[in-house]
Amino acid sequence: MSLVQMSLSAALMIVAIIILRALTIERFPKKTFLVLWWIALLRLLIPFSIPSVMSFYSWFDPNLPAVVEQSSAMESTFEPVLDDSSETMENSTQFEMAPIPDTDIEYVEVKPSKSFSEIFFDALPAIWGIGIGVIAAFFGINYWKGIREFRMSLPVENEFVNEWLSSHQLHRNITIRQYDCIHTPLTYGIFRPVILLPKESLEQSPSTLNFILTHEWVHIRRFDCVTKILLTATLCIHWMNPLVWVMYLLFNRDIELSCDETVLHLLGRNRRSDYALALIDMEEQKGGFASFASGFGRNAIEERIRAIMKMKKASLITILAAVVVVACVSILFATSAKNNPIDTELPSSESETVSDKILTDDDQMKQEVSVKTSKKTFSPAERFAELEKYGVMFVPSETDSTKGDLYYNGELVKYFADPNPSGNFTFFSETEGSNLTLYITYNEDGTLKKLNTTTEDTLNLYPYPDGPLRISECQDLTEYFESFGRHQLIFQPSPADSNSGNLYMRDGTLVSTFYDYRENPCFVFRSQDTSGNWSIAYDGSVFQMSGGGILPNLFSFNDEGIVYDETKQSWTYHGKTIHWVIDGNFAKSINPEGETNIRATYQDGLLQPLEEITIEEAKKLAMELLKPDTFASPVKETVKIEDIEGRRLYYAPEGSEVTCSISGTVFYAGWKDGYGYCVQIADPQGIIWTYSHLKETSVKYGQNVSVGDKIGTVGHSDSATDFYLGLDAVSNEEMLDISQLLAE
Repeated sequence: MSLVQMSLSAALMIVAIIILRALTIERFPKKTFLVLWWIALLRLLIPFSIPSVMSFYSWFDPNLPAVVEQSSAMESTFEPVLDDSSETMENSTQFEMAPIPDTDIEYVEVKPSKSFSEIFFDALPAIWGIGIGVIAAFFGINYWKGIREFRMSLPVENEFVNEWLSSHQLHRNITIRQYDCIHTPLTYGIFRPVILLPKESLEQSPSTLNFILTHEWVHIRRFDCVTKILLTATLCIHWMNPLVWVMYLLFNRDIELSCDETVLHLLGRNRRSDYALALIDMEEQKGGFASFASGFGRNAIEERIRAIMKMKKASLITILAAVVVVACVSILFATSAKNNPIDTELPSSESETVSDKILTDDDQMKQEVSVKTSKKTFSPAERFAELEKYGVMFVPSETDSTKGDLYYNGELVKYFADPNPSGNFTFFSETEGSNLTLYITYNEDGTLKKLNTTTEDTLNLYPYPDGPLRISECQDLTEYFESFGRHQLIFQPSPADSNSGNLYMRDGTLVSTFYDYRENPCFVFRSQDTSGNWSIAYDGSVFQMSGGGILPNLFSFNDEGIVYDETKQSWTYHGKTIHWVIDGNFAKSINPEGETNIRATYQDGLLQPLEEITIEEAKKLAMELLKPDTFASPVKETVKIEDIEGRRLYYAPEGSEVTCSISGTVFYAGWKDGYGYCVQIADPQGIIWTYSHLKETSVKYGQNVSVGDKIGTVGHSDSATDFYLGLDAVSNEEMLDISQLLAE
C-alpha cells in the first residue's frame, strides 16, 4: 500500500471520527475517542490493512482498489499493443520505409515538452521530503530548546509534594521540579519522567496541588508523551493531508479530556467544581508551546470545563454503545475491500481436496488440549485493567508486577475478591492503612453484576464455585482451614494437640470463635487464646465477620424471619432489608439504606417476638447503647465548639495539640480527600472516629492509643476554611450524630 493510499484511507476515518466526536463528545467516555484516534494513527503508519467484506470500500466495485493501487505502475510500464487484425490495418496510415544507408549519421531523439502538472508530480516527492524535513526540524528544535531550558529547573522541597510522590510510585522514577519561567504545570520525559511546576503552583492549597500532580501523574502512567511523539511523527509524514492536522489538534484535546476524566474518577466526581476552578486558574497563566509535553492548563479550556461539569458515571448501555461504535468505525474505515469471492475461489479439484480432508488423531488431540487450556487466568494488571472503567486503578510494585496497591475511586483497597466463573482471583494491597474491601458479584449467567465495597467489621463475600471442605471431609483442622484459603484464614495448631490452637486473619488479628453453619449441629471452633474479640460465621455461601462483640448473631434469628438475601445482598426481615438491629445491649447499623429496624428483647433469658421499630426509635436506642463510657475533649485550647450536620468542629489556634478522645487502634493516618491530614481510630465498639483537617499527624497505622495520647496538631488542610479540628463518628459506613452520641 502506497503512502497516498494510506493517507486517503485514513482521511475518511478521520472525517467519520470528527462527525462522531461532534455528536457524542458529552455522552461517551472520553477514552472512546482516544481508541478511535489510535486506530486512525495506526492506519496512517502501518503500510498494510486487513481485508473485510464489511469495509466501506467493499461497497464499491471490488476491482476498483486494484486499479487504484496499480495506476502509478501502469503509467511507467504501459506499452501499446498492436492489433494486426484486418479491420485495424485498413483504418491505419501506412508508410513505406526505405533502407537506411550505412553511414555515421547521429540520430537525436526528440521528446515532447512536459505540462505543468507532469512537472509538479515529478517534483512532488522532493516537495514532500522537504516538508517532512522542515516540520520535523520545527518540532525537534522546539523540543531541544524546551529540554535545554528545563535543565535550569530546581528540585522541589515541599512536604506535601514529597508525601504525594511517595504514595504515587511507578516503575519509572518520577522527578518533581520547579521552574520560574513557566506559568503552567507540564510533564516531559519517557524513561525518566519529570513533572515541572511553576513557582506559583507550590503556593496553591494542598487540594489544588493534588489536582495538578494527579493530572500529570496520569499523563505519565499512560505514556502520553509517547503518544504525542508518534502523533508528531505522523504529522511530519502526512503533512500534506489537511485532515491529519485536524487530527493532531483534536487528538491532543482528547488526551487532556480523557486525563481529566481519569483524575475525577480517582479523586471523586463530587470535586468537579474545584477541579474546574483549578483549570481556569491555570488557564489565566497559560504558558507557551511545548510539542512533546503534557500540561495541566492546556488545550481548549472551554471544552474541558464543559466536559468536566457535565461528567457523570457512564452507564452500562453507554459503555456498550461506545464499544459498538468503535468496532463499527474500525471495521468500516480501518479495513480494506475484500477481493471478489469469485476471483479467490479455489479450483474444484483443490476445493474438494480441502473439504474432504480428515483430521488425524494427533490433530484432534491438539485441538482438545487447546480447548481445555483456554480457561482464562488473570494477572493483577490484566484483571484490574478490565475494571479501570469502573474506577479501579492498580499501581504495580517496582520490583514485582504481580504485587502493588489497588485503589477504588482514589481510595486504597486492602483486599479484593473476584469469584470469577472462569477462575477465582484475590489480591491484597502491599500498603497498609486501609480497611476497605472490594469484591465482585455475578449474575446467574456469569455476567458482572456489581462492584461492592465493605469494611472489615462486616465483610460479606459472594459465594464462590469451589466451596471449602466440611469438617467431616478433613483429617485435621489444618486441612479444614486451609480450604478457606481464599479468605486467608491462618490456623496455628497447638504442639500438644493438632485439633486445638489459634485461628487468625491474614493481618494477624486473632479470631476468638469460628462457626460453620453447614453442619448440623453447628461446628464451633474456639481459639485457645481468649484475648481475641473477633468472630467469623460461615453458612456455605456468606462470611459474616464481627468484631468487639458488638454485632448480634443474626444467624440465630433465622427462625424469627431474619435471613440473608443473596439477591439483595443484605440481611432481611420478612423480605425487607434491615437498617438497625438492637439486640439487648448491642446496636448495629446493618445497611444504611435498609427499610426496617428490628429490636430483640428478652424476658428471663428467653427471646421475645422481634419488634419492628421506627428509624427515630432505632437511632435513639443506638445512640444510648453506643455512647462511650468516657470521652475526653481532643483539643484543650478550644476557642469555639460547633456541631454541623452530625460533625463536631473544635476551633483552636494553629498547631494546638490534638489528643485521643477514646482509646482504640489507629487504622489510618495520612491524607484523605475531603478530610486533609487525618487520623482514624477504631474504638472497642467498632466505631470509627476521624480527626480531620490536621496540620500533621503523630501516630501510625496499627498503633494502640489511649485517651490523652497526642495524635496530631490543629491545621486547616484540604477544604477547611479556618483553623479547626473536625471530628466524625461512623458505624458500618453510617455517620453518627456526635451531638446525640455524646449527649449528657
